[in-house]
Amino acid sequence: MLEFSDIHKSFKNKKVLEGITSKIQPGEFVGVVGCSGAGKSTLARILAGLESPDKGFVAVDGSPKVALGSNLMSDDLVAYRRSVIGYVSQEVNLFAWMTVREQLLIAPTHVCGFELDRVNQQLDDLATQLNCHELLLERPNVLSGGEVRRFGLIRALLLNPKYLILDEVTNGLDPQLIVKISEVLLSYAREQQMGVMAISHQVDFLRCEANRILFLHQGSITEEGGSDILVNPSSTELGEFLSYVRRSR
Repeated sequence: MLEFSDIHKSFKNKKVLEGITSKIQPGEFVGVVGCSGAGKSTLARILAGLESPDKGFVAVDGSPKVALGSNLMSDDLVAYRRSVIGYVSQEVNLFAWMTVREQLLIAPTHVCGFELDRVNQQLDDLATQLNCHELLLERPNVLSGGEVRRFGLIRALLLNPKYLILDEVTNGLDPQLIVKISEVLLSYAREQQMGVMAISHQVDFLRCEANRILFLHQGSITEEGGSDILVNPSSTELGEFLSYVRRSR
């Protein structure tokens, strides 16, 4: 279980997160929704070990708290990022001078020490499932935004994380591609018992697939429950958010 408790974060004098407490179980799919500025991406970066909270802690499987202090390159935090957590941000960065295959192999083989043949096979399988295998020998300058997003997801999965944090990875993609990414991701998560937390404005997708929903409003979890809260919200804030989402379609 990935547990996060009483997470607080401010930037200068602006409070971004105030007392965020929840958890992700192995194999669970947790959706996170909320308006822009609610603190969703900051929470994702903290859970990914890329941002330090001002207060609060993260713990994995009942083990001692993950050291999320100011030293983001501490041995414990580096090990956490390598073996426990995977993260796909809104912006996926690829090296312009390398083929896609070359750079996707770097972290699992050179950083994590995974066997090259096994990683290549896993890469081929995932790229085939996501309909982008023919692009593995290309360089990033010929890729579309949707293709780059798919390779960002593959890169994270090649590290075999116990928990995966996704920050708007389907934003702006066409419906068919969203369905394909969702199918592959959910199948992989079930097979590996990988916990997933997905930040998304794709409310219909989360309503169908998520086990649990967190609604963030002004830095706090205002409402939490099963995916049915996206149909019958209890809070005024979530109701207003869903009304906005419906009008924006």
